[in-house]
Order: sequence, then C-alpha cells, then structure tokens
Amino acid sequence: MSPKPYLLYKSCVSNDIGGVRKALKKSFFSSATDVNERIPIVGENEEGNYPIHLAAKNGNTAIVKLLIEAGANVHIYNDLNENPFQLAARSGNVELGDLLLSNGIDMYEHKGVSSEPIFIALENENIAFADFLLEKGLKLESGFLGLRNWMIDNNKPKSLKWLLEKGKAFGFRPDDLDVSGK
Repeated sequence: MSPKPYLLYKSCVSNDIGGVRKALKKSFFSSATDVNERIPIVGENEEGNYPIHLAAKNGNTAIVKLLIEAGANVHIYNDLNENPFQLAARSGNVELGDLLLSNGIDMYEHKGVSSEPIFIALENENIAFADFLLEKGLKLESGFLGLRNWMIDNNKPKSLKWLLEKGKAFGFRPDDLDVSGK
C-alpha cells in the first residue's frame, strides 16, 4: 500500500484535516488518494470503513465535506451495513446530517433492522438530531411501539420523552403514547 491511503485513513481517524488535504492532493509524482477505497489495516479498520465513514463516525463535518468534494460516495456502506448518514445520527452532528442530505443521501436509506437514522439517534439520545429529522419531514410509519418499548426497557428517558412529545406529529393515537401498561 502506498503511504497516501494510509495517511488518509489515519488523518480521518484522528480528525487531522491537514493530513486529509495532503492525502487528497495530486502532485506530479503521485495521484490523489481514491476516497472510495477501503483501507485494509489488520487489527484496525475491522468494520470495513471507507474514509467518509471514519470522518462521519467522528462527526467531523469539515473532513466529510473535503471527501465529498474529492468524490466520496455518500451512499457507500461499511461491513456493518452503515452509511455515513447513520453515523452522523450516531454522532448527533446535525450540520453533518444536513451536509449529507444536501449531497444526495436519503434520510430513509438504510440496510437492516432498527438501523433507521431516527432509531440510531434516539438510541444514542441525540435529541437534536431527532429534531432535525422531524424538521426535514421524517415520517415514522412503523416501529413506534417497538421503539417506545425498547426505550423503556433500556432506560433511555430523554429519547422516550422526545418520542412521547413528538408522537402526535407522527400521527399516533393517544393510547399509543400511554406507557403505563406497556
């Protein structure tokens, strides 16, 4: 492996924007690093992350923006079936979520069960990100009761409070919001 992909990987992991710029720079002697290339490092990148995943996982909007400008695919999935938007939901970074949406990701784009960005945001009690999704027009059509019960069982009081307050905006009936008889 040439040193540039490794530099890009390490720079994304450590939030080093200067290192990212250096890795992306094309020169007479070397080409720019492919931003859509996985960087296989034994004992490290076990999740199969691409550079955009690493930056999104850290909630680093500036690095994600540089990667997108260099051609990073916002729809790409790692080995855990996570896309950058799901990682933005986990980090709770609304600015990053907005950047990804404005670059073509769909807030409903996901693979797997319970991997919707709203579930990820609420699981991590990232209320600002949940509000952001609602402001962007999120429709929660299924899974409300399961999500509500999961929050009760896993002691997520901030998320449960948010869900109960916003439940009417999702079109749920008052008895759906009753947690007394779970």
